[in-house]
Amino acid sequence: MDECSMGAPCHASATCTNTVGSFSCECEAGYTGNGEQCTVESCSPPIGSDLMTFNPSNLLNYPINTIVTYSCVTGYEIEGNNPLSCDEGGLWSDDEPTCVDIDECDQTSEPVCDENASCSNLVGSYMCMCNDGYIGDGQSCNQITCPHLDDPANGSLEPPLTEDPSVFGDTVNVECEPGYSSSGNTERECQRSGQWSGVPFVCNDINECVEDTDNCDINARCSNNEGSYTCTCNNSYRQVGEDCELIVCPTPPVPDNALLVSSSRRQWLLNSVARYRCSTGYTMVGGPTSTCQESGDWSEQPTCVDINECELNSVRRPCDPSALCENTEGSYTCQCNEGYRGNGIVCELIICSTPSQPANGNLISDTPAPYLLASSVEYTCNTGFSLLGSASATCMETGVWSTPEPTCRDINECLDPSISRCDDNASCTNRFGSYTCTCNNDYSGDGFSCTRTFISFYRSSTF
Repeated sequence: MDECSMGAPCHASATCTNTVGSFSCECEAGYTGNGEQCTVESCSPPIGSDLMTFNPSNLLNYPINTIVTYSCVTGYEIEGNNPLSCDEGGLWSDDEPTCVDIDECDQTSEPVCDENASCSNLVGSYMCMCNDGYIGDGQSCNQITCPHLDDPANGSLEPPLTEDPSVFGDTVNVECEPGYSSSGNTERECQRSGQWSGVPFVCNDINECVEDTDNCDINARCSNNEGSYTCTCNNSYRQVGEDCELIVCPTPPVPDNALLVSSSRRQWLLNSVARYRCSTGYTMVGGPTSTCQESGDWSEQPTCVDINECELNSVRRPCDPSALCENTEGSYTCQCNEGYRGNGIVCELIICSTPSQPANGNLISDTPAPYLLASSVEYTCNTGFSLLGSASATCMETGVWSTPEPTCRDINECLDPSISRCDDNASCTNRFGSYTCTCNNDYSGDGFSCTRTFISFYRSSTF
């Protein structure tokens, strides 16, 4: 039996094929089903995504040969085959494409950002950011500049700014003059805002004395000045370079013919006073003191000049009125006048004692007593006596006679025939102050003349 001709239950869009003892239904091309039920053959609807659309997108079914075109949202591009067609069997000609991010920054043919900007790729987009030192939306970038800065008072900028504008990233430091320091920031930078960072530079005076940055000596006072300071040595100290040195004068000089009264000090400090007095025989010219000065030297010392004692008035004159005064350096000499003796300070008239007349002699003087210096006397002896000692004497400066008083002694005339004059035939007998001649026996005469006689008698002559 031919079920196909007998109205087999095949779908209208199916082909019925009779078989032995049965039949088969097969959907026609373009349809799918078991033959008894056939529906138009189509591909599953495209899926798409948030990033990808397709067209047509309003069909319930996508019949065979339907062509679908895909497109991506801005910033993405299709990766895969596009368009796709619905092929027989209800299959799409290829897998559905995907939308992948477009790297706009990699498109060098026509840069999307300003030449002074950096491009950052984003998912589905990109971002242009102006480089450091530039400002703008990235599509257009202008260089960031900051206003010109002037040197602060008492300072300067480093590096010095030129007429060219300062640009972003430029830094400038302040260098204050010696004696000044920067308050607040010491560096400013040109920022993205086109303004300098920090606050304006200010160079303030440094109070070195308060901050203990001075180099004053420990024995000095520090005084702050604008931009500097001064060191003043304390009392009794003086400036030697940067140091303060205790003012010590050397041992006071002692002028000629002077004596230092205050000489027991170990140190002669500032304003120490040295006192002087003159040696005996000198008088002082100038004040009796000298002062240790800030220079470490002594003020002028006095001088001691010789006193001419001989010119002093009669009350103070040192010599006796009967003396000659002779001034010497630092002293004087007194010499008694001629006819006086003594030390010159006291002089007495030179008087020799009155000499005695020698026994058996005579004293002869042209001047009467008293016998003064240089007075002279002479001595003589009587006949029959001879002078023993000097026949003259002079009154000397010592107040004594130049020679001792002589004596008159008896002359032994018998010893000197030239004196006795006795005859050769007589014998001589000495007498005190005289002598006798006696003729020898057998002679007669006065002894001075004797003649031989034969008459025996004795006769003598006495003189």
